[in-house]
Amino acid sequence: MHHFHHRRTLSHHQNERHKTPAVISGDFDGALGVMLTPWSPSPPVLLGAGLTLLAGGYTYLLVRRGVTLRPYHFLFNGLCYGAYFFALT
Repeated sequence: MHHFHHRRTLSHHQNERHKTPAVISGDFDGALGVMLTPWSPSPPVLLGAGLTLLAGGYTYLLVRRGVTLRPYHFLFNGLCYGAYFFALT
């Protein structure tokens, strides 16, 4: 039984190793975008930041509660971005 557990753990670590380059690439692209963006705390930027934190916080709370995320859980996030769009037009 212990031998089986060791194989599963080894396989899990091998899978994690293969995922690493994509995660690093995604983090690098995002960081580059943040560094190259001219940041000025204007009202539209602050509204966008607030709505993003609200939507992200909602998703974070769902995950912390152990909710299995389904597409309808992201409707609130879409409403936040819709509100941002309408606030800017």
